[in-house]
Amino acid sequence: MKYLLSRVYSRSIKMKRVRFIFFLPLCLILQACSGLVPSGFPVASAIQPTTTPLNETVVFVGDSITAIWGEQADFTAHNNWINKGISGETSTQLADRYQRDVVDLHPGTVHIVIGTNDVSPGWKLCDPFARDRATATTPPGPAALKSLPETCSNILYMLETAKRNKIKVVIGTIPPWGCSDRPKCGLSISDVSQKRYDRIAQLNSWIKTFAVEEGVTLVDYHTALTNAEGLHYAAGLTLDGIHPVAAGYALMQPLVESALDQ
Repeated sequence: MKYLLSRVYSRSIKMKRVRFIFFLPLCLILQACSGLVPSGFPVASAIQPTTTPLNETVVFVGDSITAIWGEQADFTAHNNWINKGISGETSTQLADRYQRDVVDLHPGTVHIVIGTNDVSPGWKLCDPFARDRATATTPPGPAALKSLPETCSNILYMLETAKRNKIKVVIGTIPPWGCSDRPKCGLSISDVSQKRYDRIAQLNSWIKTFAVEEGVTLVDYHTALTNAEGLHYAAGLTLDGIHPVAAGYALMQPLVESALDQ
């Protein structure tokens, strides 16, 4: 009789342990196991939620304006900033390498300043079908690389690609042209016509409107670097009429830092 009662009791204990082990995960999730855990089961008092930190890497892409910026001490002080500027590039060339140099790096943010090399003689602001091409999943093809840049289409393509990959976009206006005291200075003597300034103004106006319409963070570098006339670099901010010097980049730095904090 004692043997039979022992068998029944042992079987009852095993069934309780099975039921407990089965319901233990649910209890832990609900944090409602108080008083239900038998001795011998080391159970944490509560499950702490886990969070994945946001990717704070920022990739800066563009032409020589960006490439030279990456050499400045204030820029290199940010170990999460990656510079992918290439001298002489147009927006088409940037869009062509965008997947490799931006998306494949999985950044949290991409900073785009492009267009200085686009606005050459013959350039036109926007293709009326730019948005259709921008939402495509492929970058510009070989034929586009041989043609005048379709700046709007290329920038829209980069925005849509960033959206699909959950990358925040910060975009900047392109800087002024020419020196304050000598409009025909340095490299800028390659194009000193009024039409150059008109094309810069057209592109920057579009970039500002684009940023508002698309909800993109804008940094207005042109306004920060230009003189009172609104066409040329302010005194002391450029040597060649195209690229900022250290003093110019020093003005740009806090602007982008503020934009990245938004």
